[in-house]
Amino acid sequence: MKKESPIYSYYYPLTTSCETLQHRSLANRGDKSTDETMLCQTARSLFVGHSQPNIYSFDGSPESSTWDDIEPRVMQAQIDLAQQYGVDGFIFDTYVGVKDGKVSKEKDVINGFLKCSLGRTAYACMMIFGSPRSILPVLPYFEEPDRYYDRTSQTVETMVDYLADNHWDNPNYINILDRPYVSVFTSDMRKYSNNNKEMSHADMINYMKEYSWRKYRIEPYLATVCLRATHALDHLAAGADSMTGYGFLPDFTESMRRPIQNYREQVIKRVEEWDTIQEQIDKPYIPPVVVGWDASPRGNIPEGRHFRDIQGMYPFTPIVTDSNAIDFGDMLCQQKRFIMNNTPQEERYTPITAWNEITEGAALLPKILPDGSVDDSYLAKIRELRDEYGF
Repeated sequence: MKKESPIYSYYYPLTTSCETLQHRSLANRGDKSTDETMLCQTARSLFVGHSQPNIYSFDGSPESSTWDDIEPRVMQAQIDLAQQYGVDGFIFDTYVGVKDGKVSKEKDVINGFLKCSLGRTAYACMMIFGSPRSILPVLPYFEEPDRYYDRTSQTVETMVDYLADNHWDNPNYINILDRPYVSVFTSDMRKYSNNNKEMSHADMINYMKEYSWRKYRIEPYLATVCLRATHALDHLAAGADSMTGYGFLPDFTESMRRPIQNYREQVIKRVEEWDTIQEQIDKPYIPPVVVGWDASPRGNIPEGRHFRDIQGMYPFTPIVTDSNAIDFGDMLCQQKRFIMNNTPQEERYTPITAWNEITEGAALLPKILPDGSVDDSYLAKIRELRDEYGF
């Protein structure tokens, strides 16, 4: 299901109703699963002018500040909201893989989504090579040992079987070039291992296509999600059809030197890099439009420590400040121009990061302001530009 240059927003599942995630949280010395709709409301302001905490609404009303995506009414409200403002569909963060030889599936809210009245809302899956965090907020340098899927053919087969059995024949599933669209997220996943029997990301991408064709006679359209073209080259050579991105806004490598980065400045830098990236690869580059970036609500600063003590550490920095709908709209227009000039018509779309990354400062969802009013400016900007330019 596809229209000319549609707008799709990445969707991060917000739920505390996943038993697997709860078990992982307990195993990692946590308590129950963290409600991220509450976590963002209790976030700490780390410096003067830092826009924390924040309160979001899943349906645009000031009474809807906590929710669980597993509930059909919650999912239906977000589908309706997306349609109201001109967002054509969602690309769901999808957590399916194999750990220690056992199938693992977490935060699966797509089943609830499919039970809703979808209308024209399209969807697809972004397969992630690791689990979501089970412990939030986290202390500096904390790492969960059980986050990553086995780098094996069994993991790839589990992913493909899940997609083919549950999604690829759905009329609302996104297709590009008449092939089911799948994005493959590797950007912050473990890149190296001492186990030489493990497959590389490129090997896994290659096997996704080979196994899909061998078992289902389906060749998915694979988009590798990377920060840099140098990371994507092996993936594209292995069979990925295009490159795209997710949180491609801040300079993560300058998190220590520039822990605070300005939104407009970062938008200008990213847009200037798009042509360079496209010149480095021989397949389409589909840049994301990013609402903002501030993952500091996911971090827990130890007692007696200050902002200067955690500079350069995820999730505390980098923090992008002064995000606003006007500059967001400019980035959206620039992306539309870029794909118009560089991408074949049948492969054009606009990914937005994100619909609901509320604890990473990248959410289209309306904010509830301190006076009780609702700020829907990012969604309103999408609708305004679609009405004005027709894209």
